Amino acid sequence: MKLISYLLGNALKFTFSGEVELKLTFTKLDDIHGELHFSIRDTGIGVNVEQQKQLFKVFSQADNSTTRKSGGIGLSLTVSNLLARLMGSEIKLSSEPGKGSVFSFTIPANYSSERDKIGNKPISVKRALMIDDNTSRRLAVSRLFNEWGIEIIVTHDWLSAISLLEISNPFDAILVERELSDFSGEDAIRMIRKNLSFAIKELPFILLCSPADKLKIRESHNDFVLNADLCERENPKELFQCLNSLNMEPALPGKHEGSPGDENLILSTGPVPVILVAEDVYMNMLLITSILKNRIPGLTILKAVNGREAFASAILNKPDMIFMDIQMPEMSGIEATHEIRNYEKLNGGHIPIIALTAGFEKEKCIDAGMDDFIAKPFNQDKLDDLLSKYLKGYLPSKPQF
Repeated sequence: MKLISYLLGNALKFTFSGEVELKLTFTKLDDIHGELHFSIRDTGIGVNVEQQKQLFKVFSQADNSTTRKSGGIGLSLTVSNLLARLMGSEIKLSSEPGKGSVFSFTIPANYSSERDKIGNKPISVKRALMIDDNTSRRLAVSRLFNEWGIEIIVTHDWLSAISLLEISNPFDAILVERELSDFSGEDAIRMIRKNLSFAIKELPFILLCSPADKLKIRESHNDFVLNADLCERENPKELFQCLNSLNMEPALPGKHEGSPGDENLILSTGPVPVILVAEDVYMNMLLITSILKNRIPGLTILKAVNGREAFASAILNKPDMIFMDIQMPEMSGIEATHEIRNYEKLNGGHIPIIALTAGFEKEKCIDAGMDDFIAKPFNQDKLDDLLSKYLKGYLPSKPQF
């Protein structure tokens, strides 16, 4: 449609960052008549109220300096409005300078009363989690799930997903967008499977991607090692079929074969340890505690968000091990370690303290009385070695050959 092409071209021309969204909705008026509503939203330069009054007049422009750089918009919007009027409609504009614009129009459309077969089939998925950092994509999928009667919870990254999976009611499926800002969808699935319990690892995953990405993934992963279904994000019919074909049988206890890399880990039958984690950054704390809980089922974790809290908790609770961030407010990890060691000199005992560092303060940590260190982001083999070394009989430990 020429009108859509003109409006999209105009939106793209004046959107230097952010996004342009084309949205189409249908409203029933009776059994055979309805209306199609088109809207083109952008995050471009925007138009003030006075400029909007002149915008659809022949050869007028919103801002001479900007439109000269980009080729002018007056004629294309005038033509667009003429086309809309030929279809019995008119272009409406909602805009704010610096925040973008929404151009919209509505045209009549007849339809068949025969319902699409997609939503008539029974579906076993009742509750799903979606990971996607793009607001528009999340809204589009959420609308589909609401139509299908599926409760959907959305989050923007895999760390938030881990938190939800630990505290929320059970999910029947997890949808992951492949094109995440900081992580690929494949990496997000790997991290979730690696850092959460067996029951969650067995949940069905669906990787949402473009048709081209889908082909590339199948070519590069013949057996698709992530054990996830692939689905084109823009294809509602395929998504519905994918959800409906998931195996919803619950995982049986005793069938855990371990995630990749866990084959050398054996469980201890000893008492479950207590570990204190001192970290002032919420997302780092969430990541560390999630990994530790995965490595030691039933683990008790104490949390501190500064060195002063870490010192008080160490004295009061006497944990079996401490992971101590170096840079924290009120009292640094170095200062907190000094205080703990001074207390131990007078009262006895020795709590293993592992420094959480950026990897450059090893000597400084050891001089402060820390036993070892681990760099962020975690190397999980290194973490396993530290747990085996300082927790002795606790999980994880490696078999001796």
